[in-house]
Amino acid sequence: MDHVVRPAGLGLEPAAHAAERDALTFQYGRDGRTLLGAIYAQRGEFAWLRELPQVAVLCTVLRQMFLVETDTRGREVMRRRDANKDGVLPSQGCLASPYDPDARWAAKGKELFWLGYKLHLTETCDGVADQAEQSGPHVPNLITNVHTTDATVPDNAATVPVHQDLAGRDLAADRHYLDSGYPSVPNMLAASMASQ
Repeated sequence: MDHVVRPAGLGLEPAAHAAERDALTFQYGRDGRTLLGAIYAQRGEFAWLRELPQVAVLCTVLRQMFLVETDTRGREVMRRRDANKDGVLPSQGCLASPYDPDARWAAKGKELFWLGYKLHLTETCDGVADQAEQSGPHVPNLITNVHTTDATVPDNAATVPVHQDLAGRDLAADRHYLDSGYPSVPNMLAASMASQ
């Protein structure tokens, strides 16, 4: 097989060279499938190749980009996945970046999108009445907990683990101020049971 190797995205104008880009995409897919076939055919001393994390990433990329179907003549034919025809794969199972296989796309509202993770910070905070009772300089808020999740995990799934982390370090809050994404009926019931 002969291929031209070039950095991704360089030298291809999206509008002017769509056909070349599509041809390269299919060639990369066929090459990836050929490589996986060779890796999974290995027995003996090279069987360890299928355990490489890079092989798992390649499998995931091929699965989310292509479908292999059988044509009317009984041959396997690879085609690009079409979201309109084939549906969209769940975000938590899709690779968003081959450089960080755990990073995911997420959104909050209609204008905030990111690739990565969610970081849930807990900090001390004194109410206005508490600050009025203090004598001396104002005490700064301190971060008391840091909790990281996949970007696809809803905020309310982080509430109980954060409370457990704080309680485990004897830092449970008397009051917990949350934005509207964190509370849920199960979380409120769990907090009520834990405080009894």
